[in-house]
This record gives sequence, C-alpha cells and structure tokens, in this order.
Amino acid sequence: GRSDAWLVRRHVHAVLRADAVTPTGARRGGVAGLLDGVRRRALSALGVGLPAPEAGLLRGMVLGDDATLPRDVRNELRRAGLGHLVAASGANVALLAALAMAAGAALGVPLRARLLVVLVLIAAYVPLAGGGASIRRAGIMGAAATAATLASRPAARWHALLLAAAATLALDPASVEDPGWQLSFAAVVAIALLAGPIRDALH
Repeated sequence: GRSDAWLVRRHVHAVLRADAVTPTGARRGGVAGLLDGVRRRALSALGVGLPAPEAGLLRGMVLGDDATLPRDVRNELRRAGLGHLVAASGANVALLAALAMAAGAALGVPLRARLLVVLVLIAAYVPLAGGGASIRRAGIMGAAATAATLASRPAARWHALLLAAAATLALDPASVEDPGWQLSFAAVVAIALLAGPIRDALH
C-alpha cells in the first residue's frame, strides 16, 4: 500500500510493534556515535532560554529538526509557503561557509587552509543536519564550489547540480522516488532558469 511504499523509500524493511520499551543506554559508536552526540548537544543548546515555538523554529532553521515545532506553527509556515525555513538546505551551507571564511580571515588563516576547513565543516554538517535530501544536495554542491576555488577554477552551477544528482543517487538510488529529493532539485533548477528573467522583468 501507500504506507509500505513510503517506508521502502526510507529503507525501512520491517516494522516492530512493542507493548513496552526499556531503554538500555546503549548508543552507536565510532564517527556516527560522535556525530549523534554533537547533534544531541546542539539540539539541547538551541532550546536554552527560549519558549517552545521559538526553540523548535531555531532547531529547524539550524539543524533541520522540526520535531519539537508545534503542529500549528508548522502548518502555518506551510500555508504561508515558508516550510522550507525549517529544512536545512543551501542557505545553511552557504552561511556556514561564509562564517568559516570570515572567521579564518580574521585569524589570519591562509585562503587554501580556510577552504579546506570549509570542506571539513560541510562534510560534518550534512549528517548533523539530518542528512536529508536537500542538505545532501546542498552539501555536495557547496563542496564542489569550494573544490573549484581550491583548484583555481570557476564554479559551474550546472556541473555542481549534476554532480549532486549523480552522487546522491549513487549513494541511495531510492532517492529518486523521494518527493523531498525531487523538490530540492526542481527548486534549484527553477531558480537557475527563472531568477534572471524575473529579476530583469522587475527592473
């Protein structure tokens, strides 16, 4: 049925129904466990001193986690066409890169080292932000643009977009059936094709 298809796209192979759950305290180890810990601490820190709606909105904007956002606020954002504000995507990656470059420049870090730091930060931020379709696409495109700068080559938007499509599908072929993946790429294509004509028409 429809729910089964939704689960398959998210690599859910079985559904377990339990009458009771007893926490064991066990957690993932390795790099994945480290990132889990950083994400937990970040989610907690982003809610300190804020009312629930504002804390939920901040968590969504920074880490793409809208689980604590009140349902009515989430629905209002969607009705206003602002649901993307709580989905980590290209703006997050661009802001992260800009902040890292500015901080590095203020500290006197050479350009090449700053660009390498940006690559590392992007690689860490994508899973921290939930690893969803839009942030994976944005991370790959941002890394491609950063790598082009490192190689003293001009960034090619269409090449970066095609690379992101190929890489995300290579990592997870089922992504092509995910509406989030489809909308993320469609939005970037629409911006690339229509932003110029709309800007010219407004002028």
